[in-house]
Amino acid sequence: MQNPARWRFGPFEVDAEEAQLRRDGIAVPVTRKALSLLVVLLGRPGKLFTKAELFETVWAGTVVTDAALSRAIRELRIVLGDDASAPRCIATVHGVGFRFVASLDAEAPPPGPPRADSAATRTRLVARADELAFLDVALAAAHAGRRRVVFVTGEAGIGKTALVESFLNRHAGEDDLWATQGRCIEG
Repeated sequence: MQNPARWRFGPFEVDAEEAQLRRDGIAVPVTRKALSLLVVLLGRPGKLFTKAELFETVWAGTVVTDAALSRAIRELRIVLGDDASAPRCIATVHGVGFRFVASLDAEAPPPGPPRADSAATRTRLVARADELAFLDVALAAAHAGRRRVVFVTGEAGIGKTALVESFLNRHAGEDDLWATQGRCIEG
């Protein structure tokens, strides 16, 4: 039986616990993000992962563009000897996402994305006390029955995602709190 954090396909083995991709038992250099992306895809072989799902799992807490995903996919295709026009490992569903299509040699791990690493989900927030206070006031007004819609806007890289994630983490577990996020990623 295969270790839940280990997958084999063709000459390749992915060992998530050791953060390693091996070909015929020899470690293949690959970036951490590309390996994380491969582990996510292997978590549900044959199933489509949308770009949004991949951004949420592989780049949790980080705002990136489609280019980061494209670079990681390209890196994986190079090290796996895969071809986008005739995929044997990673298939593209244009404009939607990606799926792992190679057959696994042994029993696959249970479906679902891997659990997020606590370091990956931690959010650093600097000098945003006023903004957090504003969000807390808006939430208190909503709890009091006054409907609220709050938009967090600004230039790229100023910490909008970090602010929202910090706010949501502060109020995690509140049963009456519903939140949704939208992201505009430059294409």
